[in-house]
Amino acid sequence: LLDLDLDAVCPHCGARQTVRFDIQSYLFRALGYERQFLNHEVHCIARSYGWSYEEILSLSREDRRTFVGLIQSDRQARGRAEP
Repeated sequence: LLDLDLDAVCPHCGARQTVRFDIQSYLFRALGYERQFLNHEVHCIARSYGWSYEEILSLSREDRRTFVGLIQSDRQARGRAEP
């Protein structure tokens, strides 16, 4: 079941249609996007905290995303505090 047709309904007009879903293509795209997010997280954390690549990769995905969220929140707060 790597390639199958799915019944779908348009959320805007309610029209029914069949959509081709290819799990292999979906998986490769998802992995590519995940790699981009990982690179962004590593860059952001390394720049802010000075941690090594290995230290950052030893964090769980959830912890990396939490740290990036904190870093971005701090940057936004500093931006609002400046005149």
